[in-house]
Amino acid sequence: GRHLAQEMNAHKLGVAAVYVLVSVMVTAAKRATVPLHVDAQTQRDFVADGPYTTSVIKGPSVAVPYLNDTLALTLTLTFPKASATSESEAFPVTFLFNGFQLPSTFYSVYAARLASWGYVVLQYDLPGWLMKKIVRDDIEVAFVPHLLSWLEEWARQPGSGLVGHLDTTRLAAMGHSRGAKLAALLLADPHTPISTAVLLDPVDMTSHTRDAGYPSAVESLRGQDKEFAVVGAGISGSCNPADEGWSRFWGVSGPGSWSMVVKGAGHMQLADVSGPPAWALDMLCGSGPTSRRDAIALSQALSVAWLESQLRPGPATSSSLQYFMTWVQGQVDAGRVTWQQRDEGDDQGDDQGTKEKRSSTGAQELAAGAQELAGEAVQVPEQQGQHRREEAVVVA
Repeated sequence: GRHLAQEMNAHKLGVAAVYVLVSVMVTAAKRATVPLHVDAQTQRDFVADGPYTTSVIKGPSVAVPYLNDTLALTLTLTFPKASATSESEAFPVTFLFNGFQLPSTFYSVYAARLASWGYVVLQYDLPGWLMKKIVRDDIEVAFVPHLLSWLEEWARQPGSGLVGHLDTTRLAAMGHSRGAKLAALLLADPHTPISTAVLLDPVDMTSHTRDAGYPSAVESLRGQDKEFAVVGAGISGSCNPADEGWSRFWGVSGPGSWSMVVKGAGHMQLADVSGPPAWALDMLCGSGPTSRRDAIALSQALSVAWLESQLRPGPATSSSLQYFMTWVQGQVDAGRVTWQQRDEGDDQGDDQGTKEKRSSTGAQELAAGAQELAGEAVQVPEQQGQHRREEAVVVA
């Protein structure tokens, strides 16, 4: 009888172990269908690094008109290296703007990701060490034609890596916080060639800038039906007050626009900053349980997908967008983000986001017919996809 009892207990333990093992495997499989981080070697899609090796040029300086003088901007150029399969390809250009008084290095991860997908990304730093110089919005957006002229001249130089590979007919603007406002002002201006924009937790006005007569990007966009993508931080604070933040921009977006809100993320968690500066900025602006790494990864994926949909439309992009939208649906289901897509006939003026379609509207529709892709298991690496990148330091 004792042996029988021991055998029965062993059998029960074996069944329990198998049950636990199967449960773990099923849970892992479910998570693997819509991972937050995707191994670039396993799946080529918009949530991973693109196919291009990238180069970075740091340090060139360009003088731009400023009041009755000139101002020296320090440039950083991140771009794809043309390969044998892309010898005749010309790459679109994205201007990437920093947050208020912040350095371009906080946004290098976005420049690197875009360049890996075949975009020439131009950033600049205003003068200043700890905090950058303050320049009025309307003056700063006027720097762009000078930056574009510099880029065109640079790309003509032998050895630049861009001879014959720069397409200035496809221009986008992107930025974070006040930098997103600059991108929106450029998109709203009919005299600039910017055709689309990605706004990372944009902030329009403060009481100071309103009193000083700064232009409102929201009012500049209103009624124009401009398409753009916006990422919102789920946590509002002193740096991104709700009444001046992403929902106001979404309220004036045109049909086809996208909006993704990263739950549990504060304003500065969309910027790649670490150590004491990260602690100080998170204390100032507010932060949440979503990691900075995850907030950036979500924002990177949307940025690539949006720019590809706008600047490289075609069958290949459509196929990748189906996978992306299935992935977005997974993020919605996991409670990481909320998602909206502006449809024809939607009313503008929804400044506070009261007409938000917070579930899966837009993502479900565009993911239709792509469910088989969602079943592909992929590996989740310890770190975000690594860029194969060469850096060159240029002293002006």
